[in-house]
This record gives sequence, structure tokens and C-alpha cells, in this order.
Amino acid sequence: MRCRPEEPILTQEQSIVAISEAEAGIAQCMADFLCNTILPAICAVESVDDQVELTKSIFCAYTCKEKGMAAVIEALAKIIIADKGLVPGCCDTNDCKC
Repeated sequence: MRCRPEEPILTQEQSIVAISEAEAGIAQCMADFLCNTILPAICAVESVDDQVELTKSIFCAYTCKEKGMAAVIEALAKIIIADKGLVPGCCDTNDCKC
């Protein structure tokens, strides 16, 4: 017996849009959090060395998330390209013959 109602089944196109919108929302929230919460907290730390270490750690984590987000967007782009009958990666150079 299921405790929650069935989730709607999305089409591939709906899934791509939903994932893209979710990633955009995450990026916006992270930017807001970084600018409005983390930066003031770092500025409140008295030691410059501690500020530098905190900033380095936060930007390292942020960079990892951005790399993950880029991988998701790249995967979505490859799906869209493949659905259009193109070969993913064929246009990676200036001599595109797709």
C-alpha cells in the first residue's frame, strides 16, 4: 500500500523544462544566500586569515555545485540535440558540418 499519491509522469520535454527551472532556482537561491547571508558573516569575522580561509572554502564548495550544474545542463543539451537528430559533439569545432 502506498502512503502518498502517484507522482505525475512527465514527458521528456516536461522533464527537461522542470530540471532546467529547478537548476535556475537553485542558482538564484545560492547567489542570494552568498550575497545576503554568507558575505556579511565573513565580514563580521575579525581575523583576515580566517576570512580568507572561509571565503576559500565557500568558493570551493560553490564551484563544485556549479560544476555539477554544468554537467546537468550539458546532459540536457545533449538530449535536445539528439532528439533533433543531430550528433552530440559534432559542433564542438569551428568547422561544423552538421
